[in-house]
Amino acid sequence: MLTVTELWPFFETGQRRADQLLSAAMLAVLAVSRLAFLPKGPWEQDEALLACGVMDFDPAHHMPHPPGFPLWIWLGRLVMRLGAGEPLLALQLASAALSLLGLWALFVVTNRWLGRNLAAVTVLAAAFIPGVWFHASRGFSETPSAGVFLVALALWSVTRNFVASSLLVTAAALIRPPLAPFFAVVVLLWAWEIRANPRLLGKAALWSGLLVVLSLGPLIFEAGGWEFYWWAFQTHGQYHVALLGTEGFSFPHVGWVRGLGGLVPAVVVGLLSVVGGLWLVMQGKVKLVPNLLAGGFLIYLLLFTHNRTYPRYWVLTWLLCAPLAVAGLKALLRANVLVATAAAGAATLGAFWTHPALSYVHSHPLPVVEALTAVGRDEKRTLVFEEQFFSFRNYLARVGFFRAASLRFSEVKAPKFAVGGSNLFLLRESERVYLPASVTWVNRWEIREPRVLELSQDRFLRAEVVQNPVLLWEGGSVLEEEDGHPFVWLFPESTLLLPAVSGPGFVTLAVELPPGVRSSQVEAWVGDQHVGVFELPAGRNLITVPVPELPQRQTVAWIIPLRLKASEYRRLAGDYRPLALRVFFVSLEASPWNPRPYGVKPFPVPMFVQAVSGQGLHAPEQFMGFSGAWCQARCSLSLPLGSGLLQLTLAAPRPGGAMVTVRLGAVEAKIPVGPQPVTAMLPVPQELAQRRRGELVVSTDPYLPANDPRELGVVLVEVGFTPPPALSLATR
Repeated sequence: MLTVTELWPFFETGQRRADQLLSAAMLAVLAVSRLAFLPKGPWEQDEALLACGVMDFDPAHHMPHPPGFPLWIWLGRLVMRLGAGEPLLALQLASAALSLLGLWALFVVTNRWLGRNLAAVTVLAAAFIPGVWFHASRGFSETPSAGVFLVALALWSVTRNFVASSLLVTAAALIRPPLAPFFAVVVLLWAWEIRANPRLLGKAALWSGLLVVLSLGPLIFEAGGWEFYWWAFQTHGQYHVALLGTEGFSFPHVGWVRGLGGLVPAVVVGLLSVVGGLWLVMQGKVKLVPNLLAGGFLIYLLLFTHNRTYPRYWVLTWLLCAPLAVAGLKALLRANVLVATAAAGAATLGAFWTHPALSYVHSHPLPVVEALTAVGRDEKRTLVFEEQFFSFRNYLARVGFFRAASLRFSEVKAPKFAVGGSNLFLLRESERVYLPASVTWVNRWEIREPRVLELSQDRFLRAEVVQNPVLLWEGGSVLEEEDGHPFVWLFPESTLLLPAVSGPGFVTLAVELPPGVRSSQVEAWVGDQHVGVFELPAGRNLITVPVPELPQRQTVAWIIPLRLKASEYRRLAGDYRPLALRVFFVSLEASPWNPRPYGVKPFPVPMFVQAVSGQGLHAPEQFMGFSGAWCQARCSLSLPLGSGLLQLTLAAPRPGGAMVTVRLGAVEAKIPVGPQPVTAMLPVPQELAQRRRGELVVSTDPYLPANDPRELGVVLVEVGFTPPPALSLATR
């Protein structure tokens, strides 16, 4: 029978009051460690799916993954009834409580092997194993399942009550069904010990079967019935099996190693566990064969039926190995004081190593969650997101933190994709399916704590929200970079989706033909209208495509498909793609969009990738303290504009300086310029702001140096545009 003395106190010093105080302090430390660092929202996909399942059990839509984690769903619902405001918070609190209960049970088991004091420090060491502590208060099923199993193990170790112990193991399996095979092996090994009592075996089977039916039956009905549930289970099972082994095998990247803080502690703990297990067998405290069978099968399941690189899957293994490792220390060091000191030191090191990661997830949302929250607070927005984010979107929408319209990228229908006049956003993590554009704002979030990365599942570590994206719908590759300049290769036939506009205008493309192509003919369609044929010579080109007034724009704001067809393409060495056009920039010059701020030096590449062209400019050169390009006595620039200010920086390193006349549409200004750069700000006149592009003319008296055959005016240092302040997503 399990007595109070088996549970309390944790320490035995010979002084009752000291034992009580030390035990109470230890319990307080463990409780605070589990409750003080609850993560800020879901930090993994499965947490969001499980929380959705607490609200609406639907494994066919992965809320949660089949087979559904039934008892964990019920526990989440119970804690919500007890006052937890959100389903994820309910799961976190339940996990923290069962983590604490499991550690208490671990004390009971270890006390029978090593004595009360060593059992206490074993629990401390186990509690602050990085992978154990990091996952103790998460919404996952691993920690609560391990906690319930440890209670069953403690009950079996002390009482040999097979019915109650097997019922608890069944509960652990219903919390985490992927480990059900391991739990079944444990029950079978226990059943072997009482095989002479079939009546007891039958009673245990009856109670366990009843628990399965009571926990799973109502949820199957909620999910739409047995056939629907079974179909979801089979479909997900096939998908899961297909992915097994695709993560590769590298020992330093196995979850066992990552969750222990690195290769050295993982090897040390592993070796100590082997030594400790053998020592306990030699002491007659454990049996070799059944424990070797159960432990080996658990490791097999984690290595070959789970993603072996995910640290959270190894929580139960770390907890079971903790008393074995301390037993190994006992076998090697002999003296209890040395063993206790080493175990306490391990607990301290584990807590020190893990605390920055826990503190980070407690105070920061997952980048994807933060990005979704930033976009979703405004219901007048439309979000297109990559497929893997659906779980986070679903959860945040269900708890009221995401109110925007949204759809997966695969659900975008070109050309009839209406956003009703709302701003369009793209949320992405992996492949970049958008092009650099004048009206596009990019906001990025990422994890900045390396220990969180080490304990993570290597996904959802960063997020990028693209406001007003120009989407690559078909016929192209992903975003690449050359010398810091992003670009996208288009294939011979491609379609871009432009943000919805409120009137006619133009779109200017900064494109380059592939090497070896001397010329190419490019046809363009906007919507269903053929808008032009463009003859492109080799190298870099600016194509200005008219965006006509489309009839459907009068009734609904549609994303505009721009279809391009190039006559020539090349396949480069080692590259299977049919490369037709390399697009560096898309300048959308139509209302209501203003170009985002920019500033360019008068160098060929920076001007080209900003869709800026110039006439009357000499080659760039270096001057005293600055760089720039001499203009002729008269030079001009064609550049994207909108409502705002044009910034112009000039210098006149010539005798006496120069008086410069600057004209921007109807705005004209005279600027005295000396040898050092000066900056002038010109308001963009309304007619140019409405056209979204204008010509800047700079003129002055010609300067003809004796040793230079060129006609010189002033040096253009930089030109740029600044729109008025506008609301945008906060960046980190």
